[in-house]
Amino acid sequence: MPPKVGMATLMLWFVIGICVIKDVNSTNWNKIAKDTLNEALKIKPNNRIAKNVIIFIGDGMGLSTINAARIYKGQKLGNTGEETTLEYETFPNVALAKVYGTDKQVPESAQTATALLCGEKTNFNLLGLKDSVGTSDCSAYISQGEEAEIDSIIRQAIEQGKSAGVVTTARLTHATPAATYAHSPDRNWESDADIGPANGACKDIAQQLIDNNHDIQVLLGGGRRAFLPVSEPDPETNAPGVNKRMDGRNLVDDWESIQQGKNNNYRYVWKKQDFDDVDPDEVDFLLGGRIDHAHHENKAKKSLEEAVQFEEAIKMAMSLIDQKDTLVVVTADHSHPFSLTGYTNRGNPILGLVDPLGINIEPTLDGLPYTSLLYGNGPGYTSPRQDLTGVDTETTDFIQQSAVPLEFDTHSGEDVGIYALGPMSHLFHGVHEQHYVAHVIQYAACIGEYAKNCRKKSGTLRSVIHGNPEV
Repeated sequence: MPPKVGMATLMLWFVIGICVIKDVNSTNWNKIAKDTLNEALKIKPNNRIAKNVIIFIGDGMGLSTINAARIYKGQKLGNTGEETTLEYETFPNVALAKVYGTDKQVPESAQTATALLCGEKTNFNLLGLKDSVGTSDCSAYISQGEEAEIDSIIRQAIEQGKSAGVVTTARLTHATPAATYAHSPDRNWESDADIGPANGACKDIAQQLIDNNHDIQVLLGGGRRAFLPVSEPDPETNAPGVNKRMDGRNLVDDWESIQQGKNNNYRYVWKKQDFDDVDPDEVDFLLGGRIDHAHHENKAKKSLEEAVQFEEAIKMAMSLIDQKDTLVVVTADHSHPFSLTGYTNRGNPILGLVDPLGINIEPTLDGLPYTSLLYGNGPGYTSPRQDLTGVDTETTDFIQQSAVPLEFDTHSGEDVGIYALGPMSHLFHGVHEQHYVAHVIQYAACIGEYAKNCRKKSGTLRSVIHGNPEV
């Protein structure tokens, strides 16, 4: 169920639509360019106030992933693939975001999500906190208190009377979705069992969601283990020892009690049938309970297949919105050391080996074939390098080869794309610091630091930012 007013919805997937050219040998490149130019000449800035904002965050969705996913989708439809146009690639405004953190050249998800959703860069593993707090430093956070906290666009929207929701395929307490509501010196403190006695003064992330953010109307994701006491079996499998909470609290029960006490219409769902039974007209608060993870395992096909599933979600969202008053932003929190290589021929299977012509152009020094998709580091390393002759490299669990042996691959520090349409989307126009995204969203929706920039009667925004008359 989407939020009633719909300020912001977080999606941890990405989307692909189709616009293909079937006959490669007769492609009229000149006409394609002219048609694109004619469409570009029709683009006009939308200076209206954004009534709604949807931000889709593809966790780990770097430009190399977008490129590979574009080809993968096209080839699944029987085309060469390279000419496929992704849904968000048709958006009129595109920019790049620099993803480094305050203390890291190559960041992790909590600090990048904090930048995207809260509007400030910060330190490694921090959620919703300024960089005056160090990683895992509970005492520094407690001593600084609210001065160290940064409110997300979700919190700012709710303060302005808007509805808000978070939808994710990961755990609700995972780094990227948690940045919409949590303040934590350590992204790994998902339950009280993760914190330990030394940091007991800090609230775990699951507790913060229920105790301090029960006014978020839609919360859909996984990770119920952080919300349920270790003494209770898992509700789905009835297996013991799955749940994590050591304080005896059942946070799902607590959430339901809070909603009941406020006379709200609410539902908690944890299986598809329960979700399908929800009537959006009768339910105001809904609780339920990854591209990135597959990349960490060097499993390219899983990452790309999840992209196809994401297409269906974003297509549905786009069919429900009015582009005149809804700002849509598609971006990533970071990228991965993932690349398409090998001088491959047009139409070469994206999950396959580099074709013989590509090998002839630049032969391998060990005489062995290799896949065109490779990782810079991760579990795909072997020594000597595996001979892939006769190996089915297109299976779901095939692990791509990597250059450096690690248990999991790292992130990469390359810029990520920002694709936008709707009110004020033209403000994404070049190479930006990643935390700029949250500021554009605040400005477009007249929330947070830019709440005084609205001309509510005309439905437009001021060109002068409050407090900065020189702008």
